[in-house]
Amino acid sequence: MDFSDVLHEIIFPALVCFVFGAAGVIGAVISRKAKKELKNTAVYVSGKVIGYKSYRNGYGRLVERKRDITVVCVPPDSDEEARYTITTSGHFTFKYRWVKNVRLTFPKNGAPLLPEDVGQLSFNSIAGLIAGGALILTGLAFVICYVFRVE
Repeated sequence: MDFSDVLHEIIFPALVCFVFGAAGVIGAVISRKAKKELKNTAVYVSGKVIGYKSYRNGYGRLVERKRDITVVCVPPDSDEEARYTITTSGHFTFKYRWVKNVRLTFPKNGAPLLPEDVGQLSFNSIAGLIAGGALILTGLAFVICYVFRVE
């Protein structure tokens, strides 16, 4: 087996697996830190849904369902009601056509989040860890199979 065969059959697939696996693990760590920070510093406020709009964003195969949910609530740093339009692509946010009360999460510095968007952070951390770990193990399997090959 010459070097070009090793490059195309072993090194390149292992490198791709390691890069995407590392990206998945790093994404999981970032989501986990964001979820932990929300848990420690976020303020929860009850709000009322006054508007719902659903539309498709994108073109061709890259079409994504977006939803604009308009909420009125009293933010934690103010005494007056404020109106927020939250744009999300969460799957179960279609329920805000009927549900008129929502519990918003206000991060330390930022716009309010819907419960589905906060839950997405947990999913991203678990999915990134599993997928990233599987890809890193696959890349490791490429290398191990090359080192212990039988000729």
